[in-house]
Amino acid sequence: MSQDGQKTAPTAPEGTQDPPPFSSARSAEALRNLGRLVRQAARELRRLKEENAALSAQLKELEAGRVVDPGLITVTFDEEPEELHHQVKSFIKAIDTYLAETSS
Repeated sequence: MSQDGQKTAPTAPEGTQDPPPFSSARSAEALRNLGRLVRQAARELRRLKEENAALSAQLKELEAGRVVDPGLITVTFDEEPEELHHQVKSFIKAIDTYLAETSS
């Protein structure tokens, strides 16, 4: 109420602005924007559900072990070929020695 006892409309706190007055054109625009956002969200949800279904199917295949194509597997090593060859020969020698000792 004002000092003279009459009712006054509430105002925004000092340093802020009052909201714009109600406008049916603004409301219609806001509803159109909201509708657009809802449709966009629905499309994204459908896309994510489809992606989820595809990923679930892929996971089932991986768990079943049917996806690995030996022709697609590539193995790389940090060592130079000569060093790798030396390491493999050492492993083979160690295995041969172990087998010879345990089979006697």
